[in-house]
Amino acid sequence: MTVWHRARHMGQRLWIILYFLAALLLGGASLEGQAGKTMLITLSCLSALLILITARSASSQTLFYIGAAFLACCGLALFYIVPLPKGLWADLPDRAIIEEGAKLLSEPIHSTSLSFAPEISLLSVLAFMVPLGGFMLIGLIKWRRGAETLKWTVIAAACLSSLLGFAQLMLPETSAPYFYEFTNRGSPVGSFSNANHQASFLNMCLPFLAAAGARLRLDWQGGDDESAASLMLGLAALIIIAAIFAAGSAAGYLLFAPVALLSLLLFFGASGSGSGRRLTLILILGIAGFAGFIIFTSPVLEGLGKTSLDGGPLSRMGSWDISFAILSEHWLWGTGPGTFEQIYHLYEDPTTVTRNYVAHAHNDYLEWWIETGLSGLLLLIGLLVVWGRAFVRIWTQPLSQSGVRLKRAASIATLVPLFHSLVDYPLRTPAIACFAAMCLALMVLPKYTVQAPERAEAEEDRHLTL
Repeated sequence: MTVWHRARHMGQRLWIILYFLAALLLGGASLEGQAGKTMLITLSCLSALLILITARSASSQTLFYIGAAFLACCGLALFYIVPLPKGLWADLPDRAIIEEGAKLLSEPIHSTSLSFAPEISLLSVLAFMVPLGGFMLIGLIKWRRGAETLKWTVIAAACLSSLLGFAQLMLPETSAPYFYEFTNRGSPVGSFSNANHQASFLNMCLPFLAAAGARLRLDWQGGDDESAASLMLGLAALIIIAAIFAAGSAAGYLLFAPVALLSLLLFFGASGSGSGRRLTLILILGIAGFAGFIIFTSPVLEGLGKTSLDGGPLSRMGSWDISFAILSEHWLWGTGPGTFEQIYHLYEDPTTVTRNYVAHAHNDYLEWWIETGLSGLLLLIGLLVVWGRAFVRIWTQPLSQSGVRLKRAASIATLVPLFHSLVDYPLRTPAIACFAAMCLALMVLPKYTVQAPERAEAEEDRHLTL
């Protein structure tokens, strides 16, 4: 291997690490941090351009997915920001309110596009470049380098975010290192603004920890290196699990159970022996006992189980009632990406308006349908079909096939935002969206992005072993 090839390979690994950490540090909020998001979008575009220039020939499947995602982003932008004829625009729902407001202010109507706020919609579509950049990083870099680098980067980033959360919990609120002004002060949110999103991110990281442990378990030789690695992985698991339960997120607890069980199945999947099953049961009981200890002793979790399910205007149930009323009027054309907050104010009861307000529907599927209409719903269904087919294929493949463990880890990780989006909006946080896109790339893209013979991979394995 020439010096140029070694430098290129090292640069690609380093770029994955830097991109993932940049997304984590700059994209931990859905509402705040516009300057950081702008930097992240710019970095995403530069990353995509750099990878396209330096990567070797990719598979047709990889290029198809990347091209389809890019065309979908461009199509959404054009569909919602291109001006419509005045007569057609006036026949759309709720446009009479805009006309009346413009008449009262004696101002012309500034936009006749399909979106209620074209500038916000354009920025929202541009934000898709962040997860698309992550997808391209995994897709256009050789699968082995991208997947292995991402695995260890995820574990390290989860530990750092967990430790940051512990510092926020132990230090006084005035000096605690929070990244955002609008945040859950007094709670361990890590690099995020929301404790729920911190818990979701850490749950997504657990399967990669299990994949690393499974690989170590299979290669175990009893040497000092393996012992040190197992100790580090065990310590990382303890830190991450403690941070999940310290976050005080009900969604985090509910998601932890299936993620932990599937991760244990991934860890012990190579062994069907009775001792392996017994050890799995012991670990499950140990995790349950540890979780119970954290829940009942942490001061942050005081009052757990008292979540209100009333229909108040700021509750999830209350916001869903108004959201379904909006959907009944805008299910066909949508209101424009990123415009939920603007359209929500037109439907809420003015007598219940306070300083606090609803910025998201707390059901991302519902909010996506409101914003993008029937076309967006069909696009979402298509994406879920692609994900579902990949999920079934991965879990029916034999573990002896190369790369299956990392693919299974990625599939478990995608379950977290998939289910959390039913009651929240994790994928509107750039960091989680980027991570989920990288996991999706591991799931759907072929292991060998370069059409090289198997012999080359065998030679690389032999070189690494020596």
